Amino acid sequence: MKKLLAVAALCVLVLTLLISAGCGKKTETTTPITPTSSVIKIKDFAFDPAEITVAPGTSVTWINEDSTVHTITTTTFDSGEIKPNEQYKFTFGTPGTYDYVCSIHPSMKGKVIVTGESSSGTVPTIPEPPTPPGY
Repeated sequence: MKKLLAVAALCVLVLTLLISAGCGKKTETTTPITPTSSVIKIKDFAFDPAEITVAPGTSVTWINEDSTVHTITTTTFDSGEIKPNEQYKFTFGTPGTYDYVCSIHPSMKGKVIVTGESSSGTVPTIPEPPTPPGY
């Protein structure tokens, strides 16, 4: 009888430990989301937004919603003329700051900052449940 009670007590103890291990507060970690594209609108003789920060490998698309031709001109690339309702796309591979201007309208200026890190947004990572002893 004592052996039966000892085994029962041991089973209750093990069951209690397993339940309490599964009921503890789980911490969540996050993994950054890296957008693969961004859009800048050209409207009313301005770039909107005028400055963005992106991760390497991000494609930026400028969409001309204005009534006249514009350009995206940097020391790295030149879009050529972008007519109304047309767009220009460039993929930024190297971290750095890219100041640009419309060569037709030099008062129009913008900036793309390419960081070595991911940009906005996170997705929760769900932790693995504990493995019960004996498995």
